[in-house]
Amino acid sequence: MTFGNRLREARKSKKLTQRQLAEMIHAKHNSISDWENNKNKPDPDTIELICGALSITPNYLLGTSDETFSPSEIEMINQYRRLDNIGKNHISDVLQWEFDRMAQVDELSSTITEMKDDTPLPMRIIPYYSYVRVGDNGEIALGPLPPSGYIELPGLQKYKDVIYAIQLASSISEYERGDVLLIGPSGCMSDGDEGIFLIDGSVFILQLNDGKLISSDPDCKVVCMEKNAKCMGKITGLLDEDDIQDESYVVDGVAVAAQKGMDPNDKELRKMTEMLINIAKENNE
Repeated sequence: MTFGNRLREARKSKKLTQRQLAEMIHAKHNSISDWENNKNKPDPDTIELICGALSITPNYLLGTSDETFSPSEIEMINQYRRLDNIGKNHISDVLQWEFDRMAQVDELSSTITEMKDDTPLPMRIIPYYSYVRVGDNGEIALGPLPPSGYIELPGLQKYKDVIYAIQLASSISEYERGDVLLIGPSGCMSDGDEGIFLIDGSVFILQLNDGKLISSDPDCKVVCMEKNAKCMGKITGLLDEDDIQDESYVVDGVAVAAQKGMDPNDKELRKMTEMLINIAKENNE
């Protein structure tokens, strides 16, 4: 709340017009309007006069303290104190009813939020690069080649932004051999994020740090400035093996989407899936 808002609320709580308050503190009428619209502030002496007229403290008016009660709230407290026990009991019952109602509202809002977060998404198939070699400086053997396969991506919210995946053939930094990196769009990179970057024809796993790209290996030096590299996507996390369905078909060791649960209207996705299923069957014979 601004100085002007606090002044306006305190004045209205006293049921005073701007002109009446101005007369009480010997100020011009338009001065009150300017102060309430935050065009300027009164001098310290005038603030003391305002506080005396409105029964508030300078700390409250200037917002320099932790005072939690506004003038209108203070007036409610004073009115409550003037009630007899019957009136106070009525107020207590109403307050308890309101507390219970708000607790139900908060619980319902939390439940709705959880339901939104758990809303199932359509199952997708994304490009998958299997057992990609990684060098000590973060360089990965990911040339201009088509993906080695396609992986079934579960219809979970945490995977909604993933566009392709890379399985590592060796360890680097916090990533272990066999980990499947999930790569999302490059437009959401921020300081501290890791991504896949193309630099002079080579591909690296690098971290964005204050406009510079550094290797995931803390022992490596800075590789280049961000402007000299092309981001091929942000690393959003790792694929959780527990999320892969047991009934998935397998092509070259990669789980791909079965026909089960697919959108019947998505002809292109179903055609791709049938092709992968046939390949899987041929490999298993």
